[in-house]
Amino acid sequence: MNAAGGDVFPLLGHEELLSMKPPACLIDPLLPESGLAVVYGKSGAAKSFLALDWALSVASGIPWFGHAVKPGWVVYVAAEGQAGMGARYRAWLEGHGVDAVDRFRLLPVAVNLLDGTEVERAERTIAQLPEPPVLVVVDTISRTTPGADENARRDMGLFVAAIDRLTPDALCLAVHHSRRSDDQERGSGSLRNTSDMMLKMSVEPGRRSRLECDRAKDLPEFEPILLQLEDVGSSCVLSRIEAVDGSTDDLEARVLAELSAAKSPLSQRAIRSAVKAQNAKVGAALQALEADSKAERTDEGWRAFPAVPEAIPMQAEPPGTSGTGAPEGGVPVGAPP
Repeated sequence: MNAAGGDVFPLLGHEELLSMKPPACLIDPLLPESGLAVVYGKSGAAKSFLALDWALSVASGIPWFGHAVKPGWVVYVAAEGQAGMGARYRAWLEGHGVDAVDRFRLLPVAVNLLDGTEVERAERTIAQLPEPPVLVVVDTISRTTPGADENARRDMGLFVAAIDRLTPDALCLAVHHSRRSDDQERGSGSLRNTSDMMLKMSVEPGRRSRLECDRAKDLPEFEPILLQLEDVGSSCVLSRIEAVDGSTDDLEARVLAELSAAKSPLSQRAIRSAVKAQNAKVGAALQALEADSKAERTDEGWRAFPAVPEAIPMQAEPPGTSGTGAPEGGVPVGAPP
């Protein structure tokens, strides 16, 4: 690095650039070590369950479904749903077989991150921890920016500036809502542009949620993950369902389930909407099901192939029996003697 005094900026050359380390992960390879990550989705998509699950995994040092975590202190700003946090915390402890998570702190206040005085108070509050936190969760953006216009770049810029003050060397995970009209996040595109990662949570049938990486600045986008809420105590915890979306077998099973449940043939577009997968993948799954004689294409659309009754199993004919109507050497199982 060039020698520099306090009145000039540093300049990096060839050696310094080559020696720079790649971005590190808080949860490998799902979350960056620092910056701003936004998880968004519609109501019921289990966004807060995911945020709490990640927060407690990091604070406890317990890997998240096999993904290594960088352990450290975590602050969870519960700006809404404070009343249910105790039950969710107890359920997580029971589900993971631990007695306590000592490096986790809940801030049960809707801190106004557009108010400089409240941001300073939050800074002083976080500074009480024995060590700076590695993760601060803000749940939700709307409740911590009262009166803000989410479509205004200025208001979202103030929110991001407050996050930078609270997490200068850590990650902020912000929980956000999606628009009613579609599955995209609410508000100005400046939030997406300034974030380091955008994560979408979609509602799936059977208390399931689909997590996918919608944008990653420096980390590679990971394959979609299917999660399910499981009852534990008086609340729920998340479990992971293996082999989802990226797996052809799982997609075929979900397509076949939709076809089997339908009362009439479905178009490929309707199937794609139901299983929330790319059109090419749905087409490949339908062709595979057709090749396996599990589905067929009709003039009205796709339908599950009618089930073929299983053949009646045969057993060897006892000596001296005849005239049973069965092929030689066997009689139907359960036939009268």
